[in-house]
Amino acid sequence: MTLVDFQERLIWNKLEIGKNLLELTTYEGISFWWNIDHLFYHFLLSTLESNGKVPSVTRRNFLTVRLFGTRIGLLIFLILDILLFLFGKLIILIAKVSKNEKKLDYRKKPIFLVISYDAAWVATPSYLSGLIRKSDHLKDSVMETLQHKADFLGTSSFRYRKASFKIALERSLFWNHSYNLLNVYWSPKSWLKQVYAFNFFKRKLKMIKNDSKFRKQCQQNNNDFYDILIQEFDYYFCFLLPLCVSWVETFTSLIDKIKPSLALISNETGHSEKSLIIASKKHKVPVLAMQHGVIDPTNRGYIFSKKDISKSGSIHSPYNPITDRTAVFGTKYKNFIDKNSNFPEGSVVVTGNPKFDKLFQMVNKFKNRGHIRRWLNIPEDKPILLWTTQTHWLSTEENRKNVDAVYSALEELNDDITLIVKLHPNEDQRAPFYQEDSRIKPIYLGKEVDILQLIYVSNIILTKHSMTATEAVALDKPVIILNLSGNPDIIDCVDEGVAVGVYKKDDLKQAILSLLVDDSRIAKNRSRYVEAEYYLIDGKSSERMARLMESMIKKN
Repeated sequence: MTLVDFQERLIWNKLEIGKNLLELTTYEGISFWWNIDHLFYHFLLSTLESNGKVPSVTRRNFLTVRLFGTRIGLLIFLILDILLFLFGKLIILIAKVSKNEKKLDYRKKPIFLVISYDAAWVATPSYLSGLIRKSDHLKDSVMETLQHKADFLGTSSFRYRKASFKIALERSLFWNHSYNLLNVYWSPKSWLKQVYAFNFFKRKLKMIKNDSKFRKQCQQNNNDFYDILIQEFDYYFCFLLPLCVSWVETFTSLIDKIKPSLALISNETGHSEKSLIIASKKHKVPVLAMQHGVIDPTNRGYIFSKKDISKSGSIHSPYNPITDRTAVFGTKYKNFIDKNSNFPEGSVVVTGNPKFDKLFQMVNKFKNRGHIRRWLNIPEDKPILLWTTQTHWLSTEENRKNVDAVYSALEELNDDITLIVKLHPNEDQRAPFYQEDSRIKPIYLGKEVDILQLIYVSNIILTKHSMTATEAVALDKPVIILNLSGNPDIIDCVDEGVAVGVYKKDDLKQAILSLLVDDSRIAKNRSRYVEAEYYLIDGKSSERMARLMESMIKKN
């Protein structure tokens, strides 16, 4: 039984009380299970990979439940909501003074609502000018393409970390488009909805905990995951699901006030984005999702059974509320979704990757790659091994194995290679896993650096299953897939012959040396792979995405 099959069985099978998890999480006619389905899949994956140990994120969630998952916690939440509401209002006032923004008017131009999560707010080159500035690197070029035809309102839910304050302020002051923190559309009604939902879901959780059939269904591959699942469910039912209900109300308030013609998102499996989809569907606002990562057989954001999705587009229980259209990078992804999932016919559209439209400006501007190296303060006398990391998706054990393998290989190479650790925007930017081992002193770069420029100046790209692997192939770079988990590769770069797979620590050094000398064995497969992966790298993907958005509002 695959992990997807196990999850499908768990959410669809009737329990002793006569209902399944989809029905038990139905609130006001919507199954809110789908707001957490993707998160739950990755929880199961990390639990299996760690041999049943409690993942570190689950331990952190336990503290969240202790703080917020009580009636007293809801009062603390109310105080935080009020403070964030005031903070959002304050930065709107600051932006009005500094940017002299005009009020959005949907009667003059269509307004496109853009949901931007914090990890996407990075340094990125302008599609039109090539100027490096901070923006939402996934949607930036599409917004530039439509800037004379529509107004844009960016928004995001606040993440409870210090960086969110800085990012919200930067967006308000420096984004070329209007931005309001989602929290400014919060109201006491949002909080009351959260309170009612908290009481509702807490009762349902108690029923699940006492259900004998649920206990039996928690067994997978001779392992009993009941205790660890219940601990995770505490987080979902006492914190996250009530919060999602609150977000639906907050997004409803935003839609009522702004009256957007369309919503553009890039993380349709996220908790807040799924809440937006629900609110938008109720108000007949079309939603477009653009692909933002690799789509593979393990990606629960796209792989659903015929039971999961309504062919007529219904969002009511038990169906998964999905976007009206999903724009993917290449025919490979469209064919994969059409074959393996149940998206309505015509809802998956191939546009290419808008991020790659910037490649033309970059290649023309930086033909001398030493210029970028000097700009990024990277030594010019050594080849670069670029490691695009993903510690937030991997177990502690696997992360430490990876660090040991990379550092051991470079130690044997006697400092002849510059190692750059490019931290994923969602992982700890202090780089704790890499700094525990003092044998190697890499260059650490975070989200302040444009990833495409970094790939462009590097000699070899190393990762496990990041989208950067396919982007490196498109930039004609050799790729190493480092997978020490003992499980099959998640992405197909090795199977397709465009990357070298390393599955044992001792093989990494030779893989690096071989690719530095000659990468012709994998280079010959790149053009075929890129054509299937990215449709066309012709500088016009943003235009295709823009035309798709315009067609969606005309039909509406």
